Amino acid sequence: MKINIKSTNFELTPAIAAYIKKKINCFEKLLSEADAVLDIEVAKITRHHSKGKVFSAEANLKLAGRLLRAEKKAEDLRAAIDEIKDCLSEQIKKIKDSRRN
Repeated sequence: MKINIKSTNFELTPAIAAYIKKKINCFEKLLSEADAVLDIEVAKITRHHSKGKVFSAEANLKLAGRLLRAEKKAEDLRAAIDEIKDCLSEQIKKIKDSRRN
């Protein structure tokens, strides 16, 4: 699986990149397709606010002719990343379950 990470309106630190990679490692276990491409964009959606939902995380997973998508906003960047991971995991499990039936 190929992973592309992009940040908008803030610098992507090695710690944040490592956190994203740690969280999406579960997809490697769920996916058997080597040609899957995961694009993740994390962003600070406001420049002057410091409270409220100021971070956004978006993921697009291209998988066997399908596009799985998740987008979440949160007060904490790590929380937004966790939410998109959970959302994509659910979508992948639904696809795997439908293939079994």
